[in-house]
Amino acid sequence: MKCINILYTFLLLTTAKGVFGQSQAVIINSPNKRLSLTVFTADKKLVYSIQSGSTPIITTSALGLVIDNMDLGDNVRIIDVATLSKINETYTILGNHSITHNRANEAEIPMVASGKKFSIIVRVYNDGVAIRYGLPPNSKRIDSERTTWTLPNNVTKIAWADFSQSYEGSSYVTTGKDT
Repeated sequence: MKCINILYTFLLLTTAKGVFGQSQAVIINSPNKRLSLTVFTADKKLVYSIQSGSTPIITTSALGLVIDNMDLGDNVRIIDVATLSKINETYTILGNHSITHNRANEAEIPMVASGKKFSIIVRVYNDGVAIRYGLPPNSKRIDSERTTWTLPNNVTKIAWADFSQSYEGSSYVTTGKDT
């Protein structure tokens, strides 16, 4: 019986190691639990997806930044457990609303790509997601950006806003059809 338990434990650990080596994932939810961001590796590529409830917002899309001729999204793996924290700040600003709230869940995910350690820092708000790269030590230059957005096939309209110092800036909508 003891031998069977040892064999079972060995098989379980071997299977878990094999699955973990093929695809790793970190899932972060918004404070209200409606929005979720998944950062994961697939075939040694760094990717992410975003969902609102069960509705996909961004389907599997590449994460990557080329630093000193090395793509941080290629030949990559998650090397440790993410450091999780809650952001809950209130501060004053100029504008129509003098007080603002910054509430999000944050994860810093330790990574390694081609032997270089770096991190992905993500924040998930109730109404959006932010992704930031923590660069490898002694990085000299950013060569290019490889992060993409892949919208679900059923998307027919896209809205975006120009850079503005105010949330009241101009917004645009496109239907994806030639007009």
